[in-house]
Amino acid sequence: MTHPFEASGTGRNVLAVDFGTATTYLCKCPGDQLSPQGVLLGGEKDGVATALLYRQGREPLVGDEALAEFGEATERERRGYELRAQFKPDIARGRDAARYAGDFLAGLLREARRQRLDVEPEGREVFFGVPSEADAEFRSALVRIAREAGYGDIQCVDEPLGALAYHVFHRDLPARDALRGLLVVDFGGGTCDFSFLRRGRVGASWGDMTLGGRLFDDLIYSWLLDQNPGLEDRLRASGDEFFVQTHLCREIKEAFSRSMARDRSKPFSRGARHYGRLTAMTWEDFLLRAQAFRPSGAFQRFQRSLGAGPEALSSEPADLVGRFRRTLTEGFLRGRISPGEIRFVVLTGGSSQWPFVADVLKEELGVGEDRIMRSDRPNAAIAEGLALFPALRRSHREARRALEEDFPRFCVQELEPLGRRYAVAAAREEAEIVTRELFDGPILQRLRLFQERGGSLGQLRRELEEAAAAFSPRHREIGVRLGQGLLEELPKELGGRTEDFFRHHGFQMAEDEEALPSPVEGAILVAPDPLDPLSRPAETLVLALFAGAGAVVSGGGGMALIASGPLGLAIGAGLGLVAGWTLLTQGREWSRHKLEDLSLPPAVTRSLWSGKALKALRDKFLEDLTQNAETNLSSLAQELVHRETLRYEGEMGALSELQKLF
Repeated sequence: MTHPFEASGTGRNVLAVDFGTATTYLCKCPGDQLSPQGVLLGGEKDGVATALLYRQGREPLVGDEALAEFGEATERERRGYELRAQFKPDIARGRDAARYAGDFLAGLLREARRQRLDVEPEGREVFFGVPSEADAEFRSALVRIAREAGYGDIQCVDEPLGALAYHVFHRDLPARDALRGLLVVDFGGGTCDFSFLRRGRVGASWGDMTLGGRLFDDLIYSWLLDQNPGLEDRLRASGDEFFVQTHLCREIKEAFSRSMARDRSKPFSRGARHYGRLTAMTWEDFLLRAQAFRPSGAFQRFQRSLGAGPEALSSEPADLVGRFRRTLTEGFLRGRISPGEIRFVVLTGGSSQWPFVADVLKEELGVGEDRIMRSDRPNAAIAEGLALFPALRRSHREARRALEEDFPRFCVQELEPLGRRYAVAAAREEAEIVTRELFDGPILQRLRLFQERGGSLGQLRRELEEAAAAFSPRHREIGVRLGQGLLEELPKELGGRTEDFFRHHGFQMAEDEEALPSPVEGAILVAPDPLDPLSRPAETLVLALFAGAGAVVSGGGGMALIASGPLGLAIGAGLGLVAGWTLLTQGREWSRHKLEDLSLPPAVTRSLWSGKALKALRDKFLEDLTQNAETNLSSLAQELVHRETLRYEGEMGALSELQKLF
């Protein structure tokens, strides 16, 4: 099967039509520019009412002009009028509905030419949105009707794809999130359409082709009749019932819905011109009426005139809110979709603004308010999204190429230096704390005591090992705390830089909640390893002490000391004195094996480690600790930088998949 947009990207301009039950939206867009423009056939409004007024001896009127003409006409004038609306859902079943649709669509082009609006289908790619669950018969009927109305050979595109393109274009739906699990709810004037999208394709679609805003229009109409006794007879006698039911009550419904979205505790009142008034409308009363809805006689007569099926003519009470809920949940069961698969919910269509819609979605899917998105103009979103398809394809291809070429530079010049700076700062802090608490405390204290009292180097070694062992838990605590700090702060900085980089290239990154390790995992990564001598700085000092002493005794001239670790040059001179004393008193071979057990008198040990030598020893101790901590933490920082690369690769894969959609 050929994808509907495989022929796009030719640079041809686009005309997109969202042919709705209550309102129709037209949008045009250059094929090579991201500049969609809604066609304002109805003055300042985005859309035009899907309405048609036949007049004896004159051409039909379409849109809001048709409703206004009928509403202002005298009773005598109306005898030659025939107002038709809400015919779109029935174009495949009723011959009259199909005729009304063709005359309406042709009238839109005629009106656009009259207003000198450039919407000519010739030379343009023409896209019509259709509900995902629309069958082949409906799609074929729409293609035929549009061709006969002057739109040429149109392409029918699932409306949820238009909503997807709209939100990707406006950067409030990142590419990777758009491909994970997206539920599009198109609740319009005539239908309620649910579509589950995965990887940019409609994986499942379902809905109710008769549940829509027109039922709520009729609910308001019945409410108006109840509050104004005798109104129904007057409307039938004057021929105004269809105008009041489809037009005035729709306006009241929309105003009531907006009011309830702001504050459901405040009663609402609104007049219906000279026909009557609705007063003290509350949300509780609305729910009671919605739970026991019965179509009015006017609604049933109108549906019968369109050739509607029995499901639209039933006079049995129905729970409209419950019907919406059941349609949602039954589709999940049939499609074997888990609510946990839903990453975001996109609401389109005017009826999606009813407060109960978001309530039901949050209750049934467990999604938060931040996961439900609706455009500022939910009615126009589909038409604009459809118009954007060819330009989005070209724009995404070029922007993706630029992003791909620039990412290596971004890593080398921004991410990696940032990771190094964080690792160096944390390593320096760790080393300074350990040096201050361990070297300046227990180690220095034992060295000074050894100077004053003398004794064997073996005894000194054991005392330093005890000090190191006692400090080991504290060393681990310091390492864990600083490692956790690195894991908490560095990913934020790296992630922020990467997101800025993507925004610079025109893309929005998805949130990636599983990309980074938890602080506990991080602590395991950076805590000092008790088997690593460098994690026990006192032991390295002792090892260096004896290695250096042995080297001096055996004629190394102190060179082994220089490369032996934390002592370094700082103790070379002092041990040279020790080695010289043992040569004089015991001989070379004995000194090589017995130096550790030799008891040194205070006269010798006092000559070890002057103040300058102790400072050099401390500096070397700090330097070695810093290098060791930096090695460990740099590995962690590099891992976090690498994970940003993985995020990048995930986004690029999603953009590639999305490119296939456009």
